[in-house]
Amino acid sequence: MKCYGLGLGLDTFRLVALDANFRKLEESAALAAYRGSQRRVLLLDYDGTLIGGSSISSAPTGEVMDVLRALTSVPANEVWVISGRARRELGAWFESLPNLGLAAEHGFFTRRPGAADWAAQQPHLDTAWQAMALPILKQYQESTDGSWIEVKESGLVWHYRDADPDFGNWQAKELTDHLEDVLSNLPVEVTAGSTIVEIKPQGVSKGVAVESILEHAAAAASEAAAAAEAAAAAAAAADAAAGGGAANGEGPRRVRFAEAAAAEFVLCVGDDRSDEDMFAAVELHSQARSGSCRVFACVVGQKPSRAPLYLNDHHEVVSLLARMGDVALPPRVDSFTA
Repeated sequence: MKCYGLGLGLDTFRLVALDANFRKLEESAALAAYRGSQRRVLLLDYDGTLIGGSSISSAPTGEVMDVLRALTSVPANEVWVISGRARRELGAWFESLPNLGLAAEHGFFTRRPGAADWAAQQPHLDTAWQAMALPILKQYQESTDGSWIEVKESGLVWHYRDADPDFGNWQAKELTDHLEDVLSNLPVEVTAGSTIVEIKPQGVSKGVAVESILEHAAAAASEAAAAAEAAAAAAAAADAAAGGGAANGEGPRRVRFAEAAAAEFVLCVGDDRSDEDMFAAVELHSQARSGSCRVFACVVGQKPSRAPLYLNDHHEVVSLLARMGDVALPPRVDSFTA
């Protein structure tokens, strides 16, 4: 078992242990699984995963844009960026990538690949609680140099990335406790993340967003498979009517279509606490598929996580994605002809 010290600020440390099975992602294994699959879903956090976590206004680099463009140009791929950032930011940054799925504000807003409009998880959002929370955040902003407040459509965030690390961590704990006490009877959640304290609606998480994405992908694939099966059956019937032989193999053909209906490969990468819900969701998906889907859940950095795999930093993440973008889709053997 691996252990390391986690600094909590003001000379406070906690010894944490990593699971014995926690290991670095083998790029060759991930690439082999990716190369051998015909239907893929890639679920990617943004800050700390696709880019470094040094600035609140960090736009994607040219390299990241090129990698995402290559991945989203492959029909077999469904690629999502799932972030806590506002939809106006994500929409502006990725405007040139219409086939990229976007989930903003931890999945409260989603824009599916190829869609123009955003959908809200809770169309009738009540933000009256912000009138109670905002004055508290302002108190901590004023008493913590280098901190600031971000007002989102669905929530509020107190950032302390540029504050003194020790004092910022201390203030974050105090603020979290204060907000949880004041807002305990309201339909919101207070979460502490990487140099942030965030208040968002209950029931909104990246995990919920991932569940919806995977369910939608499976449903869409099933519809496409059913349409293809119907077309194959009609062609077989027409051939039989024309004297080309009886239409047979219908049972096996239906089974093969059903098997091809869901994702065969899922890659999920994130770097902080909000991404743990994503890892939990893909773990459940993997269990439900009984091994028929290769799932790679990967955290950025060596730290306790529900993800069994890790990559060291965002550079390694982008490098892996770049190699996947260079992989050509293998031809599928026509398994549904009679």
